[in-house]
Amino acid sequence: MKKQMRAIAVFCAAVLMTVSATACGSSKDSSGSGGSASKGSYFDKGTSSEDIIKAASAAGKIGNWGIGNEYELLALLTKYDLPNEFVSQAFDMDSFDDDSLMLASAMTYNELGLVKNDYDGGYGYGDTVGTIDMNDEGVAMLEDNIFCTQAFAEENPNTVAAFISASMKGWEYACENPDEAAEIVFNYGSSVSPEHQKYMASEVAKLVTTDMSGNAVGLDNLGQM
Repeated sequence: MKKQMRAIAVFCAAVLMTVSATACGSSKDSSGSGGSASKGSYFDKGTSSEDIIKAASAAGKIGNWGIGNEYELLALLTKYDLPNEFVSQAFDMDSFDDDSLMLASAMTYNELGLVKNDYDGGYGYGDTVGTIDMNDEGVAMLEDNIFCTQAFAEENPNTVAAFISASMKGWEYACENPDEAAEIVFNYGSSVSPEHQKYMASEVAKLVTTDMSGNAVGLDNLGQM
């Protein structure tokens, strides 16, 4: 039986869109979403990203969280002359798992791991999930930035320098000790499982230690990318 594909739009560097692939007509136990869900099949394995995006748009089944995360998606839709419309997506992947969305947003360091892995809270799709990489689409954007005004920086140079220095030291330590970093975050109130927290720590470390061209960056060069 020909393998068919659903979709996760993965916004890369940090975000992707998920294109989940399942065997045609199959179903699986979705312990992460509280039950068994029948999986629909939308796309042949070789369907192009453009065709997937256009089909999901026509069906009104593209999801994103909004609140500032939607700009890559809007750029993607504009690239293909599609309406700038999407479904408000919750901060989980239930709507992807139950087929409410054909194309769902996912961060490489967070939701993609939940979709693929079968630990507590995961959906267990494994390698049957396909992705649309916003870098490949030419619409990836920098995210999760911290800003201050020029006036604040000029009036508080020591504070700005201390903040940057402490942040770089923190990132360096977290990258060198991802399991410990994950444990610290989990113990201080993480809403996910310890296994997923470790996944996130290891994936974020990859982003921190890689430049915009995918080249490895030494920890002594953090902040100079």
